[in-house]
Amino acid sequence: MEKTIQKFIVPTVNDLNHRYKSWEHCYSAFGNKKELPDVLALHLGFYLASWGMYRGSSGLLWKDYKVHIGAIEIIKDHYNLRNKYVTDLPEANGVLLLADELKQFYSHIEYFNGRNEKKVVSATNTLISKIILGTLGCLPAFDRYFNLGLFQKEYALLNMKSIEEIWRIAEERKSEIELIQNSIYTVSNFWYPPMKIIDMYYWQLGFDKEAITK
Repeated sequence: MEKTIQKFIVPTVNDLNHRYKSWEHCYSAFGNKKELPDVLALHLGFYLASWGMYRGSSGLLWKDYKVHIGAIEIIKDHYNLRNKYVTDLPEANGVLLLADELKQFYSHIEYFNGRNEKKVVSATNTLISKIILGTLGCLPAFDRYFNLGLFQKEYALLNMKSIEEIWRIAEERKSEIELIQNSIYTVSNFWYPPMKIIDMYYWQLGFDKEAITK
């Protein structure tokens, strides 16, 4: 696991302004309970942009960062989940509830695209899970590479079954994850939560798997 994660983490150590650092900045900001919602929304928006959520097909592309302020209040209501392993049923249910509330919020955001067509933001599992990873750090991001790495497919449902699989991995590899946390902290002076370790590991596996296939 550690050798695979090194492929992911080394660029952020060699380049202090690497786009992957946006996750660190966002996660740190949400660790300050006194931070202003406006500042948190700005961090969240830039992090999502750095991590591919503001592509041309995204409805968020047509909004400024303040569109996230409503989501900040939802996230604060679930602050007890921050940095959790999510290895028991109440916490798993809490993550699913948070994901559902965020989906409801974002799926009601309307925008006009370049052809002046009225649409709503697509609150995908990828978007919602990336928001949770960047703010509370209690869930990996269900993007294509992570799904390929863990679930062996490009799309995976964000449901109890998926969380239970992540829960199993977190328990089985707990000591290994803790060693990697210490290792990353030594080189980056930043403490990565357990679910971020799992996220990086399976994302890199999925990325490498697709590269080999190509």
